[in-house]
Amino acid sequence: MLYRAFPKADEGELSKRLADLVRREMCADVAISLGLVDDIKLGQVGAGASARLRKTVLGDICEAVIARYFLTADTAPGAICRTQLDRAMRKLRRPLRDPKTVLQEWAQSKRLPTPVYRVIDRTGPHHDPVFRVGVDLPGLAPAEGVGGNKRTAEMNAASVMIAREGVK
Repeated sequence: MLYRAFPKADEGELSKRLADLVRREMCADVAISLGLVDDIKLGQVGAGASARLRKTVLGDICEAVIARYFLTADTAPGAICRTQLDRAMRKLRRPLRDPKTVLQEWAQSKRLPTPVYRVIDRTGPHHDPVFRVGVDLPGLAPAEGVGGNKRTAEMNAASVMIAREGVK
């Protein structure tokens, strides 16, 4: 399905799209769109309402239903499953490449070293910190980003540099 939907995509993009498509959250959303929530019959252990709607349960059920109907692909339920998967497949939830990856690939294409990230400041209480991180590349002005954890702050710093440098 991915190859037919994105025939010009390279192997790396297809792999990332596949990983996004089979994520538990995506499978749970497909299960909901297929109306499977009302058909769930749980045993004593999982009979509580919270367990009934847990994404893990919905994701597992979705995988089982899709597998069943893909084995009988020419049936009407198989077509419905394919339609819902196609919708999910085309609705990208995460960027194919995060800003740090984009910046690193761009830097490599310009024969620059790997970007260096450094924590400039950490504020806020221990349970709710705010990080300010800088990213450096030789010959370019540093960029800064802020986030609730180091990774988010690094991503934001990379995004600032990407936007400033006009990286596509």
